[in-house]
Amino acid sequence: MGNKISLYGIDDIIKLGKMFEEQGYELGAIFIKDSDLKFKKKELGIHSTDIGKNTVAFALIDNEEKHHRLWFKLSENFDKYTFKNWKLDSESITYKDGWNKS
Repeated sequence: MGNKISLYGIDDIIKLGKMFEEQGYELGAIFIKDSDLKFKKKELGIHSTDIGKNTVAFALIDNEEKHHRLWFKLSENFDKYTFKNWKLDSESITYKDGWNKS
């Protein structure tokens, strides 16, 4: 049997998604540094408490005008459910009329 990955705290991840949605973004992914995660006996448990300093969230705005991709980084170990604690790290915009901005 190979490695096993279990996700815990899905309700907290959904809560993060709603927080981003309230700001007009669609949460697409959460990236946690692999050095913050450890396999134990071929099992990896990912908990919502693993979302901490330097966690990156990918968000998206996709409408008739543009495809806007944004990457936010959580500042320090602040409250992850307060949007102002997520700082915009980078973004990329593709306008539907063909004009690009990065």
